[in-house]
Amino acid sequence: MSGEPSRIVYQLISKLNDKQGRLFSTIDGSLFAINQHDEEQRAGKVKYYFIDASSALDAGYSLAELFNMIPSLAQFLGGLYERHGLFFKKKIQNLLGGEPWNPNLFIIDRIEILPEFRGKGFFLKMINDGVQHFACGAELMALRAFPLQFEVNAEGQEINKWVAGMNLKELCQEEKIAFHRLAKYYQKSGFVRVTDSGIMVKSIKRG
Repeated sequence: MSGEPSRIVYQLISKLNDKQGRLFSTIDGSLFAINQHDEEQRAGKVKYYFIDASSALDAGYSLAELFNMIPSLAQFLGGLYERHGLFFKKKIQNLLGGEPWNPNLFIIDRIEILPEFRGKGFFLKMINDGVQHFACGAELMALRAFPLQFEVNAEGQEINKWVAGMNLKELCQEEKIAFHRLAKYYQKSGFVRVTDSGIMVKSIKRG
């Protein structure tokens, strides 16, 4: 049936010779769905990170060392963890209904869906699938509400076929409105804003 998701193909990257690097996992995924011609095509992309903070602390690493390995993740450290990086901040603990049993974190780095397949509920389906496969051992997922149309590309960077197909110009170009709409959408999906920089979190329910 047109517009129906069919499968997600994941690639998980693990660095065998990097003890510190093995404390977080990078997961890239490609969503395939049935298009209007009843053919399967690539409909979206996703990138997740799983931060094994508990094992990192047990191994003698600070969370700052771990998060700083990927600069774009550093904002989650200051936004979610207390100053010494041993536990989640109190407001996060309250959100989880008390102190969690570990500080692990599942991060939704980005989800991109082609125009033809937007508005069909793929966002939550992709997240739920990612949580089921890769978030075991975490009680919290997090993301930063930042509209893709405002990402800054390097000057002169060639726009590839995928980026062109995303047609980001059709999305709202009023920055304040776009940020508000995106945050509101995430809130409807159960995410709670916890920082002024747009970091939002959601408890991972088990069972």
